[in-house]
Amino acid sequence: MGKVLMIIAFVLSNYASANDNISHTSLLVAQQHKLGVVEAIALFYLKQESILAARDLLKNIGLKYNFNSSWNPNNTKWKLAENELVKSIMEDYRSDFLDYKWLYPEWGNILDQKFTNQEMIFISEHFLTPVGGKQVHIIDHQIAAHVQNSFSLAGKFQNIPGTEIELSDYQNRFSASRESAYFATNDIKNADGQAFALSDIGKRYFVVCVLQVVGIINRKLYQLAANAPATALRYSSKVDVIIKSELQTK
Repeated sequence: MGKVLMIIAFVLSNYASANDNISHTSLLVAQQHKLGVVEAIALFYLKQESILAARDLLKNIGLKYNFNSSWNPNNTKWKLAENELVKSIMEDYRSDFLDYKWLYPEWGNILDQKFTNQEMIFISEHFLTPVGGKQVHIIDHQIAAHVQNSFSLAGKFQNIPGTEIELSDYQNRFSASRESAYFATNDIKNADGQAFALSDIGKRYFVVCVLQVVGIINRKLYQLAANAPATALRYSSKVDVIIKSELQTK
């Protein structure tokens, strides 16, 4: 119990000022989830969007200065400019997406709405057990799977050149997560796990995570993607030297 109280105190030190309306237990439960696979999916998708935004900006710059047809993604100076823009955009994306202050408080609020305080205490205590920790991982994998499927079905993954590293990392992490998400169904070995998974509380928690939390994640990714052109424009001064060099060759 003392360890739990210490964890809660740490949570409060980070979030209390901005989220006083969230119960301590709900926020703690939300933070039990570690979404490494979702991060990999997000960085793959956001790398794609940053490249597309950088290329649109560079194309518009070419039109503005009347560059000839050699000003394209195969051009050495274009590549330098594109890499600089993508690097800056991705730094913003990493800082924004990987700071889960946009996710955990909203997740906690949903839990407060869907579960009683006693139910949240039960869930919190269960997730701190070895079996509960395994189930947290299984839920995390299912969240990642639903994010992946929703983006795939929506045609959001374009696999454009320049995203190979992020794609490989995402695929490797997803495969490893899927392997470790195996859960024994033998009652003797996993009675506690099955009892929670088949309980009303367990079923409701799973549905909340798969439907509502996935929705929060997808909305965040769509918002970041929509901001990519504006972010690229904000960093356009970083490629001024490269553009000036290209102008001198006209």
